[in-house]
Amino acid sequence: NADVAHELRTPLAGIQTTLEVTLARRRDPEEYQQALRDCLAIARSMQKMVDTLLSLSRLDAQKLTIRRQTIPLRALVESRWRVFADKAFDRGLNFDNRIGEDLSCACDPDHLSMIFSNIFDNAVDYADEGGRIWVGAESAADSTVLTISNTGCTLAPDSAERVFDAFWRQDASRT
Repeated sequence: NADVAHELRTPLAGIQTTLEVTLARRRDPEEYQQALRDCLAIARSMQKMVDTLLSLSRLDAQKLTIRRQTIPLRALVESRWRVFADKAFDRGLNFDNRIGEDLSCACDPDHLSMIFSNIFDNAVDYADEGGRIWVGAESAADSTVLTISNTGCTLAPDSAERVFDAFWRQDASRT
């Protein structure tokens, strides 16, 4: 709970600060609209976080409903990547989708999209400037193996052991 509370405090502080600064003096209508757009973007990001937490809770309780359908994997990866493409460009990162056009998989596209978004967000945040992110997939008779990789960042051995801990961050100010 403390980890979740910490994750939600930052966007809430962003909304509060934006509103306080905006209300501090009279502004042009365009400035008010921009402040509202900024707050809406933060609220949408928080909604995604809450949705993810609810899905994780349902998964833990074994009450997650899976809606399986066959989807073209490359197209799903491309659609999820578009959300992070500008951020990756700003950091000088290159993206390579190596999944074949004809590869499909049976999955729940909404849940897989959520997983892709989380992984791509982390891959962009934690790749070294000018690095690379690439995605590949192989299909077998009854499964599809997907690999998402990045050039990573340098970690001390004790940090490397913790990268898969829930809510862990190498940045000590966020732990």
